[in-house]
Parts: sequence; structure tokens; C-alpha cells
Amino acid sequence: MPASASNTVRSVALILAQLRLDAAGEAIANMIEKKVNTALESAAKKAADSLTAAAETTVAELQAASTAMTTSTTQMSATATSYRDALQHPVSNPAVGATTLDARIRAREGIKTRQILIDTWTPGVGLLPGISNTGLTDSANRAIQGMDDASDHRFVSAHWLNNGGILLELDSEGSTTWLNRPVTKATFLGHFAPDAAVKDWAFP
Repeated sequence: MPASASNTVRSVALILAQLRLDAAGEAIANMIEKKVNTALESAAKKAADSLTAAAETTVAELQAASTAMTTSTTQMSATATSYRDALQHPVSNPAVGATTLDARIRAREGIKTRQILIDTWTPGVGLLPGISNTGLTDSANRAIQGMDDASDHRFVSAHWLNNGGILLELDSEGSTTWLNRPVTKATFLGHFAPDAAVKDWAFP
């Protein structure tokens, strides 16, 4: 074969080999690009799924917290009582009413409603001097004997006060109401201590 023909064949073979290399390189580049794109898409999808799950969990927690706060607010609004209502209706208010009030406080307030305060007209002059508390109680009960409707009422205790007055306690609020009638009160004082008067409480 002539040398020129041989050189031509070799050139063609080199060109074909170069073309095959270029095609293979392009194929390899395309394959690598596809794999990289697939990996990136997969990573992006996983990241998006994780963010979506986290967002859904956060939204669910916020909704649950909001529902709990709404329920608590509704319950507080339904059960809360203003200071004005508590003062105007202390018995119906479960927070300060008689149902939860200390038994000693209730007993003390009940005693106050049954007490009668008797004081002398003349300052410094004691009533029924020398009589004990028990004697005062007996004397007060003797004073109401024979009075109208007195059979159902009686005194249960009596105490001397520092100013010389006497604090009497009746057996019931009904007895207190009965004794506080003007005529009944005057009749009782006439028998018990004519120089005395029933003194009203200055404060509740």
C-alpha cells in the first residue's frame, strides 16, 4: 500500500477513535449529571418531607394549646366572680360563701347575730354589781318569765364588759328578733335593768 494511502487510513482511524472517545465522554458526563440530579432531587424531597412533617406537628401542637387556652378562659369566665358580686352575695359565692367559710368564723358570726348589748345610761355606773356571768344569765331569764311569747325564748350566756355593760346571748335569731321589738325590749329592761338601754352594734 502506498504510504499516502496508509497515512490516510491512519488519520481516519484516529478521527474515528477521537469521535468514539468524545461520545463516550459525553455519555459519561450525561450519566454523572443524571445521577447528581437524581441525588439532589431525592435530598430535596427528603428535606421537604421533613420540613412538612415538622410544620404539621407544630401546627397540631399550637392548635391543641389554643384549644386548651380557650377552654381554660371559658371556664374561668364562667366561674369567676367580681369583688362587687362577692361582697353583695357572700353566701352564694362558693369562694367566700358559708359552704367554705371556716366553721369557727361561721359560729362566731352566728353568735353575734344573737347577742344583745346592754349599757347603762350613766357612764361609770355598773349594772347589777357583784353578780357573776352565770348569775346575769339567770337574772335575764327570770326577767323574761311571764312576758308575752317568752316561753320559747331564753338567754344562754352573759358577760360583763370592761365599761360596765353586759353582753347577753339568746338561744336563737328568732329570740333576738322577738326581744328587739320596742315594747318587748322596754318590758325586759324594766324587769332586768331599769337604768340601762339596749345599745345597737356600731358596725356589722
